[in-house]
Amino acid sequence: KGVPCCREAAARVLVSLMRAARVSSQRSALSQRLLTEFGHGKAYSQRVLFVTVCEQVMHQFSSSAFKAMGYVETLLSLCSDAVSNVRLAVLRTLPHVKRRLRLPADVKLIESLQEQLETLSSSDPMRDVQEAAGATLSVCAKVQPLVGSAQLSGDDQAKFAHEEALSLAEAEAALSEAKRRATESIAEQAASKGAKDPSKPPKRPGATGHAIGVQRGSGGVPTGVGRGATKLAAGAGAKAKPRASGDLNAISAAANARPGASSVPRRSSQELAAPSGNGSGAGSGGGSNSAGNTPKTLRKGAVEAAKAHRPSAMSSHRSSR
Repeated sequence: KGVPCCREAAARVLVSLMRAARVSSQRSALSQRLLTEFGHGKAYSQRVLFVTVCEQVMHQFSSSAFKAMGYVETLLSLCSDAVSNVRLAVLRTLPHVKRRLRLPADVKLIESLQEQLETLSSSDPMRDVQEAAGATLSVCAKVQPLVGSAQLSGDDQAKFAHEEALSLAEAEAALSEAKRRATESIAEQAASKGAKDPSKPPKRPGATGHAIGVQRGSGGVPTGVGRGATKLAAGAGAKAKPRASGDLNAISAAANARPGASSVPRRSSQELAAPSGNGSGAGSGGGSNSAGNTPKTLRKGAVEAAKAHRPSAMSSHRSSR
């Protein structure tokens, strides 16, 4: 809304902001909104303003960007608009449009432009539109579109370089952002793997299987051990004490008294050498005993007694060990 001069000034500012946008998605969104709201607007004033927008886009953007926005097709479709003022506004921009077309890529657009001009100049119901179409047709006949990869003009080349610089800066920014996110993701994964599970209770020092520290002032009792464990440790220490010499004597005596051991007492050498009889005044039984106890017989008896006593001595020695 507003007077035509204010609308045209607003359109120029809007196109300038679109060119200064650093993100391609923002430029595309704004360009699509201009195309929808003004190029296909219901009010004829909006469609006339779209012609002004196209002129500003051709002035501030390169020819390739102008064609990529899709403004050429919409502008040519307005040549058949029902309002004569819209058709007249389109006719003044067609020579500039043809200068930005290139063969053979834009051959269909060049043919469509030529057909629209011939139709307006011959069969338009408004006389002023026919005259304007005829003048525009003669001007466009002198304009030769570029063929192939012809050299761009200095102005168009500067615009194209600016657009390429914006695209390169945007790509570099996107790459750096992707690297930053990847680095943060790797750091988070490493932190999550290294962190302990909070759902599990912390392990006690005694449950790790390592050596438990012993407090020097606690009588040798390991730290973190309860009273029951202390009593068990004290009992184990008492059992581990060495046995007294009296216990060893009792064990030796018990080994000598076990079943199957020899009951012959151990005699000294004097007892073995003495006669085993009841004396010289013994009876008839004593005479036979004294006669039979010769030194050879006594030695044989001592050897047998020593053999019978050896197992009990060995068992006693084992018990003491």
